[in-house]
Amino acid sequence: MTFAGLSGALVAGLFAAGSAALVALYLLKLRRRRVEVAFAALWRKVLSERETTSLLRRLKRWLSLLVQVALLGLLLLAIGDPRLGEVLEGRHVVVVLDASASMKATDVRPSRMARAREEAKRVVRGLPRADAALIVLAGAQPRPLGPWDIDPAAALRRIDGAEASDTAADIGRALDLALDALRGRARPVIVLVGDGAWPRSALERDDLAGVDLRYVPVGVSGENLAISAFQGRRRPDDRRRFDLYLEVQSFREAPTEVTLDILTDGVLAYRQALRVGGGARAWRSLPDFGAGGGRIEARIAAPPGADHLAVDDRALAVVPERRTRRVLLVSEGNLFLEGALLADSDVVLERAAPAAYDAAAAARFDAVIFDRFTPPEPPAGASVLYVAPGAGSPFGTPSRLREPILTDVAREHPAMRGVSMRDVNIREARAFPGREGDVALAGSFGDAVVVARSDGARRLVAIGFDLGQSDLPLRAAFPVLLANLLDWFVGEESEAEAFATGATWRVPVAAGQTTAAVVTPSGRKLEAPVVDGRAVLWADEVGFYRVAGATIAASLGAPEESRIAPRAQLVAAGRALAPPRAGRSGLRRDIWSYLAALALVIAAVEWVTYHRRVTV
Repeated sequence: MTFAGLSGALVAGLFAAGSAALVALYLLKLRRRRVEVAFAALWRKVLSERETTSLLRRLKRWLSLLVQVALLGLLLLAIGDPRLGEVLEGRHVVVVLDASASMKATDVRPSRMARAREEAKRVVRGLPRADAALIVLAGAQPRPLGPWDIDPAAALRRIDGAEASDTAADIGRALDLALDALRGRARPVIVLVGDGAWPRSALERDDLAGVDLRYVPVGVSGENLAISAFQGRRRPDDRRRFDLYLEVQSFREAPTEVTLDILTDGVLAYRQALRVGGGARAWRSLPDFGAGGGRIEARIAAPPGADHLAVDDRALAVVPERRTRRVLLVSEGNLFLEGALLADSDVVLERAAPAAYDAAAAARFDAVIFDRFTPPEPPAGASVLYVAPGAGSPFGTPSRLREPILTDVAREHPAMRGVSMRDVNIREARAFPGREGDVALAGSFGDAVVVARSDGARRLVAIGFDLGQSDLPLRAAFPVLLANLLDWFVGEESEAEAFATGATWRVPVAAGQTTAAVVTPSGRKLEAPVVDGRAVLWADEVGFYRVAGATIAASLGAPEESRIAPRAQLVAAGRALAPPRAGRSGLRRDIWSYLAALALVIAAVEWVTYHRRVTV
């Protein structure tokens, strides 16, 4: 027996002192009260009977004393918290609960996440009472669900609140969190509960060697179909209309017939049957799908039992309404620029000679184009395109390049989508030195000839050659480049806007805002901070968001989550992981509550016997 409260010696000492005090109290001779009576002979018979029962009365007093000593002993033992069993230190167990999108699969009923919660509860219920548990929810941003718990009921309540998200699980960071929580603690254990669809590289790490690592698999089937790609892009010949591209991928062995629906603003606009081969992909291209803007949603429906994950059966995008942009062209005259700008129906063009340039008036435009002119004072707030800038431009003093060949193009930048710079002839150009954060949209063997820069809420671009000294204006890429630049200046993309879950978003908002109101697809209301004119927020739900009054579409940002086949066996740190085992009971077979209950029973018996004159 081991005492977890007061030490055994202290309990014995207190018991000895208390027993001595009780004996002393019982040995005290009662001080009799003197009473005068009218006739003493009447009391002689009573006094004689009392003498004959004195022995019985002494025995009753000793019985009462033993009851009091027993009560004292039981109460001191309960305070000392005695425990039966050997001295065995408890384990520290971290239960890592997979909360990735694949845990929403329904191959086990009602879902993998519900089954994972039950498995995690089974692990907690099987822990000896000497063990402490910590529950970690492994999503894209792993987090503990509370502090260390030695009370299983508290840990079970935390598990009940665990839900899967529409993101991937960062199992590497979840293990980092678990190892940090276990650092310096005795007998560390990590129990992974999930479908095991994690990168193998995240599990092969040396710092897991000293930890008892266990695995509880969840899931039975990998049958699934998913929309693996969805894109809407404005047409280069008419930027008010757009084309749609869609890809459906099968994770089944057998071919599958699915129904493809496309909705615009919640109304069915297109339906088609689509056959997807086993383990194959099927593409659909819908040219000139629609005009204007709005919410676009693609959905697929498969036969029962063929598709166990619903979150990847829909993909979303928002085509923003095209708005008119006011453009100021400051030039001595350039028919190439004027013609390309006048051909764009979304542009309201105004012209000004360099001598008539007014910085205050220019600040009211969405974009200002300086053609072979560098103003001493650029417009405040407006985005600017410099064509063949001279000294004093924000891009520094350029160096000269003779007949450069454009070898480098930033094809992923929004301004260069659909723009081919191959074999563009340039008589002379200037290469910009650039600074940190600048993007070389086009360059010649590492020298930046076309540069883009984001400067807070406004954007700047410099073209380092005179358009009249090149054949770029004669190519189809020129009006596309100008339209892309204007879209980028005002925050409109050539592609339909679609964000991915599990990532930090930076959404443009109106100037002057410090926070932005956000409404998630599930109806939660948040406040997002605004940094450099953009609302910064983290998203973990698929659906349409409202950010500062604008509609934002979010689709599943982790295509690997569609590969839902579970792993029955998991290998980590070079060893196969076994299921968790129950620990030894150790010290936590406590009996103080039984001692306290026995003391209450004895006190009740003593009360009854006292009133019935048995112990008095």
